[in-house]
Order: sequence, then structure tokens, then C-alpha cells
Amino acid sequence: LAKRCHGTHIECLSQDITPVASHYQLNHYDIPFLDPEAHRISVRGLVDQELSLSLKDVRGRPSTTQAVLLACAGTGRMSIKNR
Repeated sequence: LAKRCHGTHIECLSQDITPVASHYQLNHYDIPFLDPEAHRISVRGLVDQELSLSLKDVRGRPSTTQAVLLACAGTGRMSIKNR
């Protein structure tokens, strides 16, 4: 598993794609066990059509790959004087 609560490894800055083991990961709570046969994901709210998807449904949908930038929302907080 990836390390918890760490910044970017300096060695990763020269790479276009971050290795999986170096992904930023922060878990405030335990990771729940989900029964893949029974668990469903609901998409509701401001959508044209509500969905209820099983894990099999999600895995059966087309996948895409995109290069994106993720940053911790706390990055830069140390520079804020009035915290």
C-alpha cells in the first residue's frame, strides 16, 4: 500500500506519471469491507437520469485514461498566517 499522509517523493518529480505506490493517500477512517456482489453505487441529484450500479456494472462500462494533476487541499496552509 502507499504511504499515508506524505508529500510527493522528490524522485517522482522527473516522471510524467506517478507510480502507484507513490500516489497521495489520506484516510481519516477505516476502509470498509464491501461485498462486491451486494454493494451498489447510486448516482442521484442534479442528473438527467438517476442510476444504481453494481460493481459488475461499473467494471463493464468503457474506461478512459487521462493524465491529470491531483493536489492536496491542505497544500500551502503553512503559509497562512491567521489559521
